[in-house]
Amino acid sequence: MNTADRSLALVDYALRRRFEFFDIGPGFDTKQFYDFMIASKIPEALVGHMREVFGALNKAIAEDRDLGPGCMIGHSDFCDLPGEDAAEDAYNHRVEHKIAPLLREYWYEGAKAEDWHQRLLRK
Repeated sequence: MNTADRSLALVDYALRRRFEFFDIGPGFDTKQFYDFMIASKIPEALVGHMREVFGALNKAIAEDRDLGPGCMIGHSDFCDLPGEDAAEDAYNHRVEHKIAPLLREYWYEGAKAEDWHQRLLRK
């Protein structure tokens, strides 16, 4: 459970008392993510773009004193992209409608969210 899901904190605490958990960080930089995306026919340039920009974004989020590592963006948001020609449009749609709103929640003051939003888009 992501620490951004504060409204579910009581449920999170109840589950943590009953089960063992371990952290799984974002896997944008892993060989497994790269291989999976290439096998799914996602263009290599797009995979490279995702690895670069989300690596930088997650570093910024992890180092932010108000956010931290629990708020990083995971790679699973992109594992079901359609392959080949539809991949970039689907990626940009996901950034527009899922990632950008989350960033606006994270950084509601200032232009930081919009700056990252623009950096994430594939043009």
